[in-house]
Amino acid sequence: VLVDQNGGTPGTAAILIRNVFRLIDSLPAFYLVGLVSCFITERRVRIGDIAAGTLLIIEDAEAQESLARIQALAAGSSLPLPTLELLDQVIERWAGLEEDKRIEFGRKLIVRIGGVDPASLAALTDDQLLARLQRLRGGQPGTAAGRG
Repeated sequence: VLVDQNGGTPGTAAILIRNVFRLIDSLPAFYLVGLVSCFITERRVRIGDIAAGTLLIIEDAEAQESLARIQALAAGSSLPLPTLELLDQVIERWAGLEEDKRIEFGRKLIVRIGGVDPASLAALTDDQLLARLQRLRGGQPGTAAGRG
């Protein structure tokens, strides 16, 4: 999505300026200049975007879903947002992790966040650890990727 500096829809002049600079950027002699501007500018934009006062925003549907889920969880949780994000990522990737590693990591995470005795987790199965993590996060069991 192309927006102006205020987040609104860019005008015709801005779009024309941006596209004229795109033609210039594509010339072999100026290609490097356009590439360098993407690395050194604060917002990582091309020269055409600087001249036109525009910004290209790439929307990621999966990231939007994850953000909405975390915001909903944060509304009803006493856990800090970074902790909720970590729990959410671990739960979503649970099925893709090696079983022994996820069990070890899951136990450590529950001890750290839940403040429980590590010995009390020794007999928990993979599914039980996942359910405990989901309860800590505030979600319902069975919502991890690859689960029922």
